[in-house]
Amino acid sequence: MKSIISNGIYLNGKIYKFIISQIICDAPAKAFILNVKSFNAYHSCNSCIDEGTFINGRMSFLGVSSPLRTDDSFRSKKDEDYHKGPSPLEEFSINLVSTVVLDYMHNVCLGVMKRLLTF
Repeated sequence: MKSIISNGIYLNGKIYKFIISQIICDAPAKAFILNVKSFNAYHSCNSCIDEGTFINGRMSFLGVSSPLRTDDSFRSKKDEDYHKGPSPLEEFSINLVSTVVLDYMHNVCLGVMKRLLTF
């Protein structure tokens, strides 16, 4: 796979290059491919380094000025409580924090829309 991204594919006399611009998956799959704590763990925020608080059966991240995760901090595994081990995506020269995006379904459809409909 890594050679396809760096060299492309030669087909019918043309070379087709590939670029990974986004990796989109739901929250459990994102935790799996990044090899980090699941979305409901205390140290599981994908955007910042904040310890969650368990409130009314839900994990909540209350910090509004927590340090943000960067590609360098992810690759060096600065937050030991967040990482479970190396990710297979670390082989690629992509920004792991901004390329593996937050998923729309879990963040908007299942969270916000449910509340809006309830109200």
